[in-house]
Amino acid sequence: MIKVLLFTSLFLALIFSTFSGNIEHNNLQVFSGQQTGFRIGLWTLEEAPEGDIKPFLAIKVAVQRHESLLPAVFNIISFHSSDTNFIGFTDSDNQKHFCCTEELNAAGICSNVGKLIIHENALLSPTVNVMEAEFEVSQYQFDYSKIKPVEKSGIYYVYFVNCQESNMTAYVNGRTIWKNPFGHLSGDQYYFLPFFSNMALLYSFLGFYWFILSAIYWKQLLPLQNGIAGVIALGMVECSTWYFEYLIYNLRGEYHLGAIVMGILVSTFKRTVSRILVLIVSMGYGVVKGDLGTTRTKVVTLGAIYFTLSCLFQILSTASMAEGLATLLVLPVSLLDTFFYWMIFASLLQTIAQLTLRKQIIKLRMYRLLFFALIISGFLSCSVVLYQLYVVMTSNFDDRWETWWVWEAFWHVLYFALLLIITILWRPTKNNLRYAYAKLEELSEDEQTNLINNLRYIVSSFIGFTETSNNNNNSNSSNNSNNINTDSNQNNDVLLKIDDSLNKNKAQIVPNFTIDGEDSTVEVTKLN
Repeated sequence: MIKVLLFTSLFLALIFSTFSGNIEHNNLQVFSGQQTGFRIGLWTLEEAPEGDIKPFLAIKVAVQRHESLLPAVFNIISFHSSDTNFIGFTDSDNQKHFCCTEELNAAGICSNVGKLIIHENALLSPTVNVMEAEFEVSQYQFDYSKIKPVEKSGIYYVYFVNCQESNMTAYVNGRTIWKNPFGHLSGDQYYFLPFFSNMALLYSFLGFYWFILSAIYWKQLLPLQNGIAGVIALGMVECSTWYFEYLIYNLRGEYHLGAIVMGILVSTFKRTVSRILVLIVSMGYGVVKGDLGTTRTKVVTLGAIYFTLSCLFQILSTASMAEGLATLLVLPVSLLDTFFYWMIFASLLQTIAQLTLRKQIIKLRMYRLLFFALIISGFLSCSVVLYQLYVVMTSNFDDRWETWWVWEAFWHVLYFALLLIITILWRPTKNNLRYAYAKLEELSEDEQTNLINNLRYIVSSFIGFTETSNNNNNSNSSNNSNNINTDSNQNNDVLLKIDDSLNKNKAQIVPNFTIDGEDSTVEVTKLN
């Protein structure tokens, strides 16, 4: 089964390659006074985690214009993040300006209007490369080709800048190619390759463990345990899909739009199913409640809305042209996440209260452990978010390019840890049915309490009667006989009361005595 899931992920990634494109291809429009660009992480051969390829950054493009009435200048620049302060001007709003305008000239920031703002020290840096394409009056195209070796590890920026104040639109066609010692993958994304590989293996081991237990106790499986198996399978497919996507891109230098969309769909579906699963577990489905009733429709509707909005948000976030639309979905998705968490904790507290009232110690212990696990995960999540905000505000993003992947990896690890705890608590066992829902709704709360107390009294009386018989077998037989007869009469009275209560309420139930460690508990289960 594991091999089938891994092969399916690879197969779908290869199928979707028919819709693929190479992110090294440039087909851009740069309007007057504007710029466009991207960032990549590059390692030197000596500092790279693996590989023996000489790293480089190559730009081979043709810059075209449709108007040729006036001379014009177009700039192509590449530089290391440490040289950012030497390129352009950053205002008080942290907005970067690459071109010298009349306003900046009047403020004394630059002197050449319509030219690129560049400090003299930038020209001395080996990691800065500036190309200035000068169009003559009758010139429509300018070709540029440059290959530069990587001499310093870090984040590199490539920008295409059009500083002309006239309405000249520049069209950039060609390729920007980079390569690290290990392949085409950007240096800040490299560690996702081994990370998703290891996560896929962990899900495979967990799936194999769950499959073995399910095969052994398949006659006693609960619907909840089948849902857990589905979540494990989704996690395996998700991590395998992302692993193969990073692997193929590292080898071929191409991204596959279909594989990315598939990865987003699987990830979002897994998160949705996981939230629904934890929510219905917290509501006590299969343990306290035999059916969710009308709540089931509400939960499914909430999950469908969350899946739709979250999926749209993830897809739009990957498209640079739709960042504005993605921003509009941030608040709705965040509110839905918060609402899910609130429902989970509220339902979990209610279920714990019901189990405490019914004195079902074994089930209560499971739900308390789940509650503590969710509390710890919530504390860790808040701590990580706050620390990440602190890091963003107090340090340069580009200075932490090697370890920034850890923030995203943390959520995958935390999710797996919670899933592991749930699989341990709800694992299939030979006593599986003791966790199942027991139908007691025909009895009132007072009748349930009295029934359990009576059953406990029978157990304690029976144990006391046996010990008394063994210890005093050879002494005062006449007195013991009277005592035993008296106890027996009392027990018979209790049994008659229970029988009358059962017949009166027409509840088809029998006591199932379960001794679990130091806790002597009495579970009531439905007769099949």
